[in-house]
Amino acid sequence: MKRRISYLAAVSIIFIVVIVLTLMVTESREATTPAYHSKIAQLSNSSHWYYEIYKNNQLIIKQSHIPGVKGIQGFQSKEEAQKVATVVVKKLVKGDFPTVSKEELEELSITFKN
Repeated sequence: MKRRISYLAAVSIIFIVVIVLTLMVTESREATTPAYHSKIAQLSNSSHWYYEIYKNNQLIIKQSHIPGVKGIQGFQSKEEAQKVATVVVKKLVKGDFPTVSKEELEELSITFKN
């Protein structure tokens, strides 16, 4: 009986140690993952909008026109700029290059001229 209790105690301790180590590794990974966020604003003297992307509170992208289309075309609304900024942030978080294709813009219903 004592042997069985000792065995259960040892297994319980090992289980607890594994859980604690797993939590520690997860926290350290989260601490090293850059924090990305976006800000949306209206261009001065214009009806167009733009977005900025920040990594750990440092500006890394300022996009004042719609990426992936011909010419310089501004975002028609705050919502359109936010949609594209969200896509860019998701790509950066995954480690992908933050390009936006014409097809992605069409899927997001972004207004632009061909």
